[in-house]
Amino acid sequence: MATAVMVNDSNDIYVVGELGASLGYRYGVIKYTPTGETLWTRAYSFPSGTTQVPSAAVLDHHDNLLVTGFSTGANRRVATVKYKPNGDTAWTRVWDGPKHKGADGGAVGVDAADNVFVSGTTYDSSGYQKFLGLKYDSLGDTLWTSSGGPDSEQIQISAGVTDRTGNTVVTGYCGVSHGQFFDISTDKIRPNGDTAWTALYNGTGYGNDMGRALAVDSLGNVYVAGQSLGNGTGYDAVTLKYDSSGHLLWVGRFPGPSNWSDARALALGPGATTVAVTGKVSTLDGYGGALTILYGTTSAAQEPRPPATNRPPRIATVVRGALCLPATSSPKPQAATWLLDATGRRVATLRAGANDVSWLAPGVYFVRVAQDGAQTVRKVVLTR
Repeated sequence: MATAVMVNDSNDIYVVGELGASLGYRYGVIKYTPTGETLWTRAYSFPSGTTQVPSAAVLDHHDNLLVTGFSTGANRRVATVKYKPNGDTAWTRVWDGPKHKGADGGAVGVDAADNVFVSGTTYDSSGYQKFLGLKYDSLGDTLWTSSGGPDSEQIQISAGVTDRTGNTVVTGYCGVSHGQFFDISTDKIRPNGDTAWTALYNGTGYGNDMGRALAVDSLGNVYVAGQSLGNGTGYDAVTLKYDSSGHLLWVGRFPGPSNWSDARALALGPGATTVAVTGKVSTLDGYGGALTILYGTTSAAQEPRPPATNRPPRIATVVRGALCLPATSSPKPQAATWLLDATGRRVATLRAGANDVSWLAPGVYFVRVAQDGAQTVRKVVLTR
């Protein structure tokens, strides 16, 4: 089964996917000429791995191919391979974390120096899933590892890119606490591994929302496509645009004729003047069809949101770098929201969106929301 396809500057084509065999599934790579002739094929199985499933691939600036995914054996591990242009293996790396509780690679990118960024998920000692970031240099040496995010029942990294300044942006979905629905989660990670911002998107239907695809333009604006439960429209194909600081600029939604559609991929037009989105849609005759939408990048229809009476704000319980607050859907003025330290002293005034808290010391803090004479208080833990 194919996972990714890429074309180099010579128009050679790389196809990456999963190969089945009697000894278990393996990473498979095929390189074709522009006329479709096979240059080489490779199949790779990691030592002590019984199943290898690739999730993402990218070409670096010297036509080397990076593939990441997971390998199973005694436990599940992030597995990354670098292939040279002739198909030889340059290096392989496996990461399963200090607790050996399992990890997946979901996205891979390279910067201008051909450093490799792998994003995925792992588990902490309490069994919660966490976002994972790994950075290797071009020789495969580990530069840093990073993990964090909210305590989640499930996290999935679906796509990731590295921008022109070396930041890595990833998207997918996460459940911010046990028993809650999934939100589209988009994270921007600085070249040193610190989180620049995290943006959670909760759709108009307050149900499950999932990010599937991602792109970044030359100004650092971030575009995310996926699926989101609408307000009475079923599951919509959703497209989000954030600025380089993580502020949501616009939302485009398409429910489809039978109230089910799903955006699976997107691409930016020349100069990032348009956004093309494609995926699947349910048709009136009960069959599925292909979906393609073209947006302008300067605006899209703003989504109406139903009232969310008595719905507490969704706030991550463990925060690293940026504390994200959802925008209010109430017509009343924005509530006063403060961050208090453990002694009750106000240390910051918070606003909807991403709030930089990287300057605060790690520890326990409290988010206090006051409106109309009532208040709610949520505990958060800031980490490095």
